Amino acid sequence: MSTNSKFDWLSFLIGILLILAALIAFSDTAGSLAGLAIFIGLLAVIGGIIEVYSGWKLHKLELGGTWTMVLGTINILIGLFILFNIKSSVIALPYVFAVWFILDSVLSLLNLDLAKAISKSYYWLKIIISVFGIAIGTILLFNPVVSAFTLAFLVGFYFLIFGILYIVKAF
Repeated sequence: MSTNSKFDWLSFLIGILLILAALIAFSDTAGSLAGLAIFIGLLAVIGGIIEVYSGWKLHKLELGGTWTMVLGTINILIGLFILFNIKSSVIALPYVFAVWFILDSVLSLLNLDLAKAISKSYYWLKIIISVFGIAIGTILLFNPVVSAFTLAFLVGFYFLIFGILYIVKAF
């Protein structure tokens, strides 16, 4: 699928972490949002560091990478906010996720050149998933009370989809 036969361990790791986050979110929808917030905060920081590094590698190869580094920095900041403000994060979770989903999806659309270089099917999959992410983010942003009750499912579904996308990219 990839134009480069080398396996992408970073994408694979992000994909596995996102799928683990999805399983946690699906397993206890009425459970503690604080536990979910801590896990997601850690995931955002780790994923952000990996994205900044990947963007830096792309930039060195003159393949762009600026948007990937911007997205990684935003993910690190969101993760740190969540980790250092757990009580506030639980209250703000619907809004934080809404903004995160929208930004992540929009920036993913801005990085389509790299997806096209990987494969045509990956390119279209990335477009569909990114548009879906924008829709989920918009729903979360404008219906925070409703989304608070369904947050675990929406987050789990989002993480599952992007986890699959990252694993597909790894191959």
